[in-house]
Amino acid sequence: MTYSISDNAEQLPWPKSVTHQLIGAGILLLPQLVRLARTSEGLDGLVRLTNVGPKQWREWIDHVLALVPEEVCQTTPPPVELARLGFLLTREMCDHDPREEE
Repeated sequence: MTYSISDNAEQLPWPKSVTHQLIGAGILLLPQLVRLARTSEGLDGLVRLTNVGPKQWREWIDHVLALVPEEVCQTTPPPVELARLGFLLTREMCDHDPREEE
């Protein structure tokens, strides 16, 4: 079984636009997403990246955990990968200037 977000897109609870945002930010695997969402910084990054609230993300992550074994989410990705994903999220958010919307 593959844990790629794109390969499982039909089974995921969020809209396709969220899938595109995740992939664009470098989040390619479901275990990476779960690990990221379990940290306060990662969850905040997901909320800011997608404009979807934390409560909805927690529900979606529960759904993802039905597709991905818990032990896989605990063992992958390595801390270096998590740091890279955090950097990508931060960079993505910094590139977006909220003042442009006003």
